[in-house]
Amino acid sequence: MHSMSLAWLNLRAREYIAKIDQDSIKALLAAEADLVEGSVWLRAKPESALTVLRRVVDRYRNSGNRSQADRALLLFANAYAAAGAMDSAQQTFEAAIAETESRRSIIASTDDRARFLDRARPVIDSVVSFLIARPDTLGALEFLERMRSQVLLEHLLERSPNAAPSRVSIASLCSKLPPRTSVVSYAVLERDVII
Repeated sequence: MHSMSLAWLNLRAREYIAKIDQDSIKALLAAEADLVEGSVWLRAKPESALTVLRRVVDRYRNSGNRSQADRALLLFANAYAAAGAMDSAQQTFEAAIAETESRRSIIASTDDRARFLDRARPVIDSVVSFLIARPDTLGALEFLERMRSQVLLEHLLERSPNAAPSRVSIASLCSKLPPRTSVVSYAVLERDVII
């Protein structure tokens, strides 16, 4: 019954969208409907989700409307992971982060850029969870610390958000710590606390 009601709602949404005259609004609503459909297929049929979400990602890329592109890429990456295509999932997660960073870089205010990263938490948390599950614990830690440090480094170094990010490896940082020093890093995700 659940899938029938979702199919019925999807059909009703598509009928409503078809009646809209303005193409830009029609395209935006169609992409939103596809995002919802892709989310529904994600758990039950990841291959179907990939087909729908590929359409959404292409729509956002072609329209120039980047407001939901990172969300679409995030769902697309999750669909790849659910289908077992881990390399494609990782590339798509990286594209979602690149999109998020690109959108953030055009924000003038340091405070607004910091708030933007707070709203981007689902993308960041998904990448961390994916890397932990992969298992790439060191990659997850380096990614998380890079994301955490962006705002602080921009502020302290008076650096532009468009500046090339500093890439300091965890190994190089560890080599500079005094002997017998431990550093604990953690991430509070939606369902887990990763230490």
